[in-house]
This record gives sequence, C-alpha cells and structure tokens, in this order.
Amino acid sequence: MREIGHIIRIENEKISLVVETSADCASCGVPQGNGVTHGCTSCTMFASKKKRTLSAVNRRGLSLAVGDRIVVALAPGKAILQAFLFFIFPLLFFLAGYGITALADPGSPEVIQVVSGLIGMAAAFLLVVVVRIVRHTKDWPEVVAKEGPDHA
Repeated sequence: MREIGHIIRIENEKISLVVETSADCASCGVPQGNGVTHGCTSCTMFASKKKRTLSAVNRRGLSLAVGDRIVVALAPGKAILQAFLFFIFPLLFFLAGYGITALADPGSPEVIQVVSGLIGMAAAFLLVVVVRIVRHTKDWPEVVAKEGPDHA
C-alpha cells in the first residue's frame, strides 16, 4: 500500500497525515448506484467521504514539518498480517471454542457451543490488542519519501 498525504501532526517519529485521493480513485470504474463511477469511495474505510487520516512512522529520520507532502508505504506482508489478525484469527478462535465445546460435551445445546465460540472470539480480539500494544509502531506504515511542502 502506498499513499500520499499532507502532515497534520508530528510527535517524535509518529506522523499523522491526511491522505489525498489518488489518480486511481478518479479513474475508478466501480458503479455507485446513481450512475457515478468515480470518486465513489468504494476503496476507503466505510465508504466515507470525509478526509482520511493515517498514522505513520518516520524510521528514516527524514526532516519533516507540518504541511509537508509525503509518501507512506506499508509492506504487503504487513497488510496481510493485519488483515489476518483482525479477520481470520478471531474466526479461527470462534471455531475452536465452538468445536471444543461440541467435542467435550456432544449433548450440550447449540447455544452453549455458540457462546463458547463467542468467548473464543473475544479471547482472540484480546490477544490482537495485546499484540498491537507490544508491537506498537512496528506494523505502521512508514514514511518513504518527502515530496516537499504543500504550496496549494
């Protein structure tokens, strides 16, 4: 993932930026129901038309200031890991909780098995939170280039 944006806040290595709409968004052909096929925000979080903010880390020690236009990138492996931790990991824990209850007590009502699955899912989300706390900024997008101050 590569994004371009303008810095709105700097705290040590942590950078907050507003992400620009890319040229790919303007040329997108995804229909939006009312016939509009560009600027539909299909690829943005929750199809929001609000400005997208993003946190990144400046590991390269680039000299940055609020208002600078920068490029941030997230390695594909890190993006896949985040998706796995958020979507697949809890699902696996749900199935494990459901399955263990079904195997341990085959006569148990299905509602008990489902509740066990939900408890497993909650445990998975707690583990994800712990991983996020421990890893902190290690999985954040990284500032890869400075394109200069915003002259708009």
